[in-house]
Amino acid sequence: MASVQQQAEFLAFRDACIWLRHCYNIYARLYHADEDTETVLRESAPRFFSDLSTILQEYFFLQVRKITDPPVMKGRNNLSLQYVDQLLTALGLASPELVALSSKLISYRMLTADIANRVAAHTDAETTLAGNLIGAHAEQELDAFLANMQSYTDLAGEAFGVGPLDYKTQAGVGDVLDLIRSLKRA
Repeated sequence: MASVQQQAEFLAFRDACIWLRHCYNIYARLYHADEDTETVLRESAPRFFSDLSTILQEYFFLQVRKITDPPVMKGRNNLSLQYVDQLLTALGLASPELVALSSKLISYRMLTADIANRVAAHTDAETTLAGNLIGAHAEQELDAFLANMQSYTDLAGEAFGVGPLDYKTQAGVGDVLDLIRSLKRA
């Protein structure tokens, strides 16, 4: 049985996953929606929306890095996937399915390591000066990462006794959809 502290640690980790998904959803709604949205962004503030695209992409890869960080760095615990894995193992709750999902999430970290390290977190001289595309991967790999993250946090939530939580979509007054509607009306 997980303690209140362990549940709180898992919930903080899941909140980081929710934030990551939310940031991705904003990006997807703006840049992978429909032709009308693309047109209105281009016609309203092309430089701003181009810059925002870069910011959201870099931020996404930094957040992937954070949630998949090692459990301890420089003597401090990270509320990361690997930290949660350690908690689940210590409690005897690390099912084969959770272990497999964790492995898949770590694989995505490795797939995107170059862009996170050389572009988003640091300005690598060789990469910057060469101007080459790095970290490219298929959309299916991104989709799989997001689905695996959701499945992992659902299973872990059940194991910790706090239950699953579907966070594939978020909506509310003043969200990105309201922004797009306002821009289309203008």
